Amino acid sequence: MNINGVPHHHDKYGFLKQSDTLPFDYSAEYKARQGTTVAMAYLRMAVTAQVTGICPADEPKVLEVGPGSGVMLNELAKVYGVPSPSAADNATCNVFGHDIGELADDVSKGLMLSDDAIKGQSWDILFACDVIEHFPDIDHLWDFDFAYAYLSFPCPPDRFTVFPPEKTPWHHFKPNEHIYYLERRRVLTWIAENGYEAVYWGNPEDLIRRPKRHLSRAHNISSVIIKKK
Repeated sequence: MNINGVPHHHDKYGFLKQSDTLPFDYSAEYKARQGTTVAMAYLRMAVTAQVTGICPADEPKVLEVGPGSGVMLNELAKVYGVPSPSAADNATCNVFGHDIGELADDVSKGLMLSDDAIKGQSWDILFACDVIEHFPDIDHLWDFDFAYAYLSFPCPPDRFTVFPPEKTPWHHFKPNEHIYYLERRRVLTWIAENGYEAVYWGNPEDLIRRPKRHLSRAHNISSVIIKKK
């Protein structure tokens, strides 16, 4: 099936996925345009703390996958971080970031972990905000070992993923950048099949991103917190 001339298909979970992708340039310029603000970072942390019951005093191990501009990761380090003797000013013993591919830059210097450094580690909380829709393979999420995860991603229009239109003006339809389009029922199936359950589903980020839509049916961003069974 083609959407705006771009081929898509339904994968094994029923997710709508772009079929043939081209490399996308996640440059420093692209990452600098990302919209995470300090207010957004604290909203995500507040929802996560309320749902999981894990607070900074517990000194949890926290990983952000795909830290983008670095705003979220730097605020996580301020709130949850246990200072490290590292030379980097913001280095911690328990809060780190991991980029998709080789995208790490100096925005969060001292907090980034390589693929090799990630192996064998487990995390109390993983944050993947505006990230999983970019994965070439969405099951990459399960390469990380975590107790809880906060995930956020675009909320498709009604029936968009079930009966994809030939043409769409939807602002989150971004070929080669957004590979997956994630609908609630299939997300719940996907996480259940991989040993997790949803303990929260909502649209809190719309309060900041699209406040006029927050109380309407046209939600912009879905947020889900999942827990290992």
